[in-house]
Amino acid sequence: MIAIRRLIGLGVIGLTILLVVSPENCRFLIHIPSMAFVLGITCGGLLISFRPATIAKALAACFRDHAKLTGCERNVYSRIFTHAQLLFWASGFLGFMIGLIMMLHVLEDFSKIGVGVGVCLLSMFYGMIFAEFIIRPMRSSILAGGESTEPIQADATSSAGDVRGYVIAGTCVLLGMMALLVTTFA
Repeated sequence: MIAIRRLIGLGVIGLTILLVVSPENCRFLIHIPSMAFVLGITCGGLLISFRPATIAKALAACFRDHAKLTGCERNVYSRIFTHAQLLFWASGFLGFMIGLIMMLHVLEDFSKIGVGVGVCLLSMFYGMIFAEFIIRPMRSSILAGGESTEPIQADATSSAGDVRGYVIAGTCVLLGMMALLVTTFA
């Protein structure tokens, strides 16, 4: 039952995004290099920090009855998901910075700046979607024993809030640079 509920939830999120974005423009939300970058950095970071078998067990636990998990398993799986959430935010921010560098590299040709802006925004988009709409509910469900009734507050070991601050600051820098470029070349 838990797996069906998760799939329905992900389907509703996907359908909402598709309804808001017109079908013609939906292809602009797909950028394989940005998505591969965010997923690759996150998977690599998880593999550095945890054993592959433990990561696989944590993922499998999301689709089983959580009431059978021991307190130790719940704690370990929660740490894995907390770390994954932080890594998704951080990799999105790194992709954002790479996009900024790409944009600054071709500053003399205004027509090529769009690629860098796309990498910036889509990397952040993918990092946020994975961190907040996929990983956070998994972590909340593990901690709540299967039924996620209330949002789980960030604990002292989670620094995802710190990363969000950097993301907001980076977004402000990007918007400022774009405004400067528009006023310069207009």
